[in-house]
Amino acid sequence: MHKKIYLASLAVILSTGCKKEITDIRQPEIIDFNKSHLRASSHPLPFWDEIMAFQNQDAKAMPKPNGVLFMGSSTIRLWPDLDKKTIAGQPIIKRGIGGAEMSQFATSYAPFLTRYKPKFIFLYAGGNDVLTGKTPEQITAAFDSVYSIVNRKLPTSNIYYLSLKISPKHLNQMDTYKKTNALIKASIDKKPKAFYLDVCNLLAVDTNGTPDPKYYSIDNVHLNMEGYTVLENALRSWVR
Repeated sequence: MHKKIYLASLAVILSTGCKKEITDIRQPEIIDFNKSHLRASSHPLPFWDEIMAFQNQDAKAMPKPNGVLFMGSSTIRLWPDLDKKTIAGQPIIKRGIGGAEMSQFATSYAPFLTRYKPKFIFLYAGGNDVLTGKTPEQITAAFDSVYSIVNRKLPTSNIYYLSLKISPKHLNQMDTYKKTNALIKASIDKKPKAFYLDVCNLLAVDTNGTPDPKYYSIDNVHLNMEGYTVLENALRSWVR
């Protein structure tokens, strides 16, 4: 049975889940970030400095288990004061990596970030994959790998995918964004503990996903404060 996940119904979904089985998914290589021989100068991992900043932050105060993890690209990284807020009474762990791709979360970052043992995981990624020429099928396969990592390491945790928004600057890629969203939603519909959240239409002027410019910053790519306020208000209605 396909799950119909809409913005107003997330609060119900958080306490339920789905019993469907998942087919086997190829497991990506897991990188051990704690090995002393890994250095920014010698390791090819993108955004190494940001990962090391997370390491240093955790060394000072490791987040407690059962929190709410937000992981993803610049939409997460630029979210103002996200890590100073709570959702459903649980602290938020903000781990955004500007410029990161879904494929990189699949091969490198997701194994690292699951160490926080969060109860809920919100993921926003895939837009940078589109801009580097990856197909919707490739992006969906990368999402499947991220899901597999989370489901294997944290079988009781829920993962919520925030759909790709279509920014005014990238209207020429609209069909690719929409196909990616559709394929990921179709994949999520078959997975337990996974849910699709339609933020694309939340930030649009019509049901076709056409972006509303008032929600975007001067670069016409990233959200402005009004856009983030819309997302935050939606979160408050989704999770109580």
